[in-house]
Amino acid sequence: MNQEIKLLSDTNDAQDTHPIKPYVEWDESIVLPSRKERKHGTHANTLSDVNELPFVETVKTDETVENGHSHKPLTKEQLRKKRVRYVRAKRLIRGIQRVCLRIFVFVVFLLLIFWWKCVYIYDLPVYIQQEFPGIHAYLAWKPWTFGPPILNLKSYGNPTDEKEMARYLIRMDPYKDVVLHPIILWRFKEH
Repeated sequence: MNQEIKLLSDTNDAQDTHPIKPYVEWDESIVLPSRKERKHGTHANTLSDVNELPFVETVKTDETVENGHSHKPLTKEQLRKKRVRYVRAKRLIRGIQRVCLRIFVFVVFLLLIFWWKCVYIYDLPVYIQQEFPGIHAYLAWKPWTFGPPILNLKSYGNPTDEKEMARYLIRMDPYKDVVLHPIILWRFKEH
């Protein structure tokens, strides 16, 4: 609502014209009703009461406001710089999102590969630990696909000699290759 209004100065010079921005000062004692209060009409000052309250009109020029910043319109260069900052920020955010998405996809891919062809074997029975001294677990390549990625060998029994080992391997039937002929990728040593 920028208008040019003639203001008369103290010297009654009628030639001065200044662009002004009229606004209404809001008195702190005026409280508008909430949406619920307007609906039910429970607020003391209804909208008709607010319209009857006295307003104090003051005039501020375009150059200053109460905090001292100017309200001058931005130049084309300032608008261009503002737009460039916005575009750069948007590109940065998109770049970060792309990197996060690629990391997420890579991690999911690694987990899928692990589930597909790797198995973590732990709790080695005493008889099997003789073949792998100082190791409490190992990561092996599975001869099957999409089987269990984690095997607890003690859950199938605890063989101590060859006779019990034969029964143990029968209980482990589909997974016995990771015990008899393991392709070990990583060994986890005991501490």
